[in-house]
Amino acid sequence: MLFRFRVLAVSALLLITLPLLSFKFEHPSDIVKAMKKQFKVMKSYKADFKISVINKNRSKVSAGTAYFQSPGMINFTFSSPFGDKIISNGRTMWVYIKRMNA
Repeated sequence: MLFRFRVLAVSALLLITLPLLSFKFEHPSDIVKAMKKQFKVMKSYKADFKISVINKNRSKVSAGTAYFQSPGMINFTFSSPFGDKIISNGRTMWVYIKRMNA
């Protein structure tokens, strides 16, 4: 099974990558370190996402909006399939699948 995850986070990526353009990197790991540093100072962000799951000849696409607030609070609200949610308060994570009412 092949999973392809695509996160479309234009606003968050701009906030992260624009300051990085002024640095000269020696190694790809330098970019990872710089991005981690940028994420540490971010108190919150919002990003649209799209997840494509491809299994042989079938594919399934999920999409929605991800919200993050420091320290560790997340909310993934799905528009497709509508109503699904993944929420965490930094200690516990809840997954709600609307079509299963669970």
